[in-house]
Amino acid sequence: MKPYVKISYLIARSATSQVELYRNATRKASGIVTGFIAETYGSVQAVKVATAEEPVVEHFRTLNEKRRVVALKDSWAKQQKK
Repeated sequence: MKPYVKISYLIARSATSQVELYRNATRKASGIVTGFIAETYGSVQAVKVATAEEPVVEHFRTLNEKRRVVALKDSWAKQQKK
C-alpha cells in the first residue's frame, strides 16, 4: 500500500472517531435535558410550593446551553467529514 493511501486512511478513521465522539456527546446531553424536563413536569407542584421556578428555569437554560454547544460541535464535525 502506498504511503499516501495509508495517511488518507488514518485521517478518515480519525475524523470518523471524532464524529462518533460528538454524536455520543450530543445524545447524552439531549438525554439529560429530556430527563430534566420529565422530572420538572412530574414535580410542578413541589416547584411551585418551594417557589423555585426561577432556579429551575435557570438550570434548564444551563443544561440546554450545554446541549446546544455539543450539538453545534457535532454538526460542525459532520460537515468537516463531507
